Amino acid sequence: MTDHVARIQAEWARERPDVDTAPQGVIGRLHRLAAHLTEELCVVYRRHGLSEGEFDVLAALRRAGAPYERAPASWPRSRW
Repeated sequence: MTDHVARIQAEWARERPDVDTAPQGVIGRLHRLAAHLTEELCVVYRRHGLSEGEFDVLAALRRAGAPYERAPASWPRSRW
């Protein structure tokens, strides 16, 4: 079965047979999977009236524990 990424790899192989496209296949498919999963998560967020960023903020605050607050300087480290 040929997917979008395989078609792109075939085009590169035709134009630049000297270039190894194997990494592109892995990274391209992972990128497409990540985009699909993000969209699925955003559907759930929207169902609860949240954007992806709003969910990230709420999750970071919840992980902080009671009283569910963080100092502004800690936000870059706490997001993920």
